[in-house]
Amino acid sequence: MMRALRLSTLGLAALGLVLAGSPASAQEAKSAAAVRELLTVLDTKLNDAQMAYIAAADPADPGRFVGALYMKSAETLFVISGKFQQGSLDQRIAKREYQDAYIDLNSASTAESRMFFTDMKCDGLVIEPKGSAAADTLDGPGTRRLTFDGAPKKQKLSEQDYRSAFGDADVQYEKALRALIAEATKPS
Repeated sequence: MMRALRLSTLGLAALGLVLAGSPASAQEAKSAAAVRELLTVLDTKLNDAQMAYIAAADPADPGRFVGALYMKSAETLFVISGKFQQGSLDQRIAKREYQDAYIDLNSASTAESRMFFTDMKCDGLVIEPKGSAAADTLDGPGTRRLTFDGAPKKQKLSEQDYRSAFGDADVQYEKALRALIAEATKPS
């Protein structure tokens, strides 16, 4: 009886290790809480088309800016981060011209510094979508595109490189979101 109990305990421990290593069982990404926090504010700023914009300077990296477009009806959050000549974006952000700042950043940030996140369910980056849900993506920096669909081989990545790229992307996404939250919660 004791031997059977030890074997079943070992079996459960082994199963736990296997599950912990699988992409589908990954813990919630760091960016998930930041997205929820940002959307709480942006939900109060939706326009007639059920969209909201926000933009901010990156406090940790002079010359880098962040912008976001939240499309509530499509359950999608687009976030761009990139280097930009400071003057005009600083002025747009100071005037709370967030839509113009987002468009400027999207069209004129330097390609080698640009990161464009597409968060398909507004739930933070997800390493592998459930069922038939669309995958989150990161375009850039440069011309690289990462699709977080749980299929690293399609992108010519090892499982370890895929997980590492996801972890790095999640950190960068959360950093961008935190800058946006700081701007969105500033008093009027």
